[in-house]
Amino acid sequence: GFEAYAQQLATTFKDEPALLEDVLDGLFHIAKADGAIHENEAHYLSAVAGIFGFDEAAFRRIAARHVRLE
Repeated sequence: GFEAYAQQLATTFKDEPALLEDVLDGLFHIAKADGAIHENEAHYLSAVAGIFGFDEAAFRRIAARHVRLE
């Protein structure tokens, strides 16, 4: 699954959190390409963020650039 790829990126770029954030931003853009981020996509994005080392607050900050959080 995606976890191995996300872990590889996290390990390779552990000293470059801005790059990992850019990757996550890109994944948000892909997820919303059809006009919405669906529940499964949101879970996926959250899981990737966790693997990348982002805590919940950081994930919400990044997500807020792409979707309205309630």
